[in-house]
Amino acid sequence: MLKGEIVTQKEVDLLKQFKESIKDVEVDDWLKSDYTLIKFLRARQHNLQASEKMWRESMEWRKSYGTDEIYKRYCAMSNGTMEPTPEFKLLKKFYSCSLVGADKTGSPVAWDRIGLSDLGGIVDEIGIHNLTSWMVALSEEAVANYRYVSETNPEGRIFLGGNVIADLRGLGISHLGVVGKYAKVAGILEANYPERVKTVFLLNPPWVFGKIFALIKPMLNEGTQVKMRVLTSNVMETLEERIDLDNIPEHAGGKLPWPENNKIGTVPKGVLYSEFGKPAKVPASNWYGESLDKHIAPEVTTPPPFCMNKSSAELYYKYENDRDYGRLDGFGTSPSPNFMMPTTIASVEASLTQNPSHISPQFLVSQTS
Repeated sequence: MLKGEIVTQKEVDLLKQFKESIKDVEVDDWLKSDYTLIKFLRARQHNLQASEKMWRESMEWRKSYGTDEIYKRYCAMSNGTMEPTPEFKLLKKFYSCSLVGADKTGSPVAWDRIGLSDLGGIVDEIGIHNLTSWMVALSEEAVANYRYVSETNPEGRIFLGGNVIADLRGLGISHLGVVGKYAKVAGILEANYPERVKTVFLLNPPWVFGKIFALIKPMLNEGTQVKMRVLTSNVMETLEERIDLDNIPEHAGGKLPWPENNKIGTVPKGVLYSEFGKPAKVPASNWYGESLDKHIAPEVTTPPPFCMNKSSAELYYKYENDRDYGRLDGFGTSPSPNFMMPTTIASVEASLTQNPSHISPQFLVSQTS
């Protein structure tokens, strides 16, 4: 049964004032709708001045960040009218959060197996900007769905947010290094998608959770913090009070199979290129030495480029987002079956000259600083 929430008379009166105060701003009608504005009102405890400030800042952010275009591309890739990008494919496979159904009032339930996901690997492969865009697109999608249900509800009730169940099993020291980047993403969502969650259940918290939450907490609104519940006992009993077993994943004691296309675990280095077809552009300024210019075009689109360490003369592959280098002989790919690893700069040039098969989009020699 869809229950939703009731808009109070106090909120109705404040909404009229809110709309009057923002008449000067030109945005899409839905961004000035009762549904949107009440989220900002509640996020600022019905303080009209603070709510308006938050809303105006959010509208400026939407314009500068290109939110509408990001969401349009996300929808096009989701429905098949646009070829998915390599980053989109990787996130679909490795991002640990999945919509599993609804609670007993009809509000969505998202399950995040964050403790078993490779947060650092995702950021390393696609960069924090692409992860942020993904999170923004998911938030836009959720808001659109909630708004539709709210505005078509015959009883006039509203659905502001959904439930998030985060399984922290597996969370460890390795997650500390990337949590700061995720905290920034959380800050963006908090500032621009208020009241997006109904309840957050945190399951199986390990000892390191306190340290990680201390880094994220400053990014969360007080209203979000009070909706968070850490469950260490009677977990299933608590969840079943709100959610039917059919909407709880099997690994947690429910009856719902985890989506087969959602892989939990390590993100292999280079998978953005090797599995999802991400091309990397290598500018001419990165080539090692002018003597190799005759072999290589000024700019080439290729699988992972390679570089030579000046001090050790070892070949390495380098990712487009400038993360750590990995040794070429550990990558498992070669330009040709009879490829011999050059050991000096001179032998690199000689190898290229003597074996034209090496002069291909599969093999580039570039400099490192």
